[in-house]
Amino acid sequence: MCNQKIFFEYLTVILNNSNLPKNNINNYLKSISFLNSELQTISRHNPHSTDEYNINLDLKSNLKNAMSIENKKISKFVNQKNQLDKSDLYFSLASFNLYNSIYNNIYSRNDFTSKELYYCTKFDTQSNAINLIVNSLKESSETLYLDGYILNLKNFAIADLFNFYIELRDARGIVFASKIFKNIDIAGNLGVFSAKKVYLPFLSKEYELFNTDLSTITWYYTYDFV
Repeated sequence: MCNQKIFFEYLTVILNNSNLPKNNINNYLKSISFLNSELQTISRHNPHSTDEYNINLDLKSNLKNAMSIENKKISKFVNQKNQLDKSDLYFSLASFNLYNSIYNNIYSRNDFTSKELYYCTKFDTQSNAINLIVNSLKESSETLYLDGYILNLKNFAIADLFNFYIELRDARGIVFASKIFKNIDIAGNLGVFSAKKVYLPFLSKEYELFNTDLSTITWYYTYDFV
């Protein structure tokens, strides 16, 4: 259940403050058009009521489909065998995070027990290196989860990735999470210009969120590989 007036106000704010790159104007307009069409569908069902109402199932399904499409685009971009197109990758990350934020705010009471803490809107990559791209952070049951990608920009394939030490730092540069992962699952092979999705958990003693500024984060990591 959701108050229609509050939902409209919320969606207006989140659209105005979205991190969708407006220089990618065609994709930007498509994303805005999709969300506007969802709003219009709800408005036609109950245009004047400010009472609580059930947000229609089409919105839930359409948001899931939109996230799935953007996730497939992200995987496609990071697995391109030629030069990585950062502008398209940035846009798909921003679109996915926008849809996911709306979905979580509407349906979190029913579908989610996790708390979204951070969405990545910009990242850097290093050539001739194994890169960690952080997509988002969420907390659930006293565990912090990093959702991201391992991207191989070395000029040879990687068979094994281990002793992966990572520090997460908040906007002030303060370390709020650190851990050594003995092994990162890359399914036995990570080819040149290829990426694998990873979920890295930090247990309660491995992170501290009190008084942290997560408006932006940075990450430092070292690793061994063969």
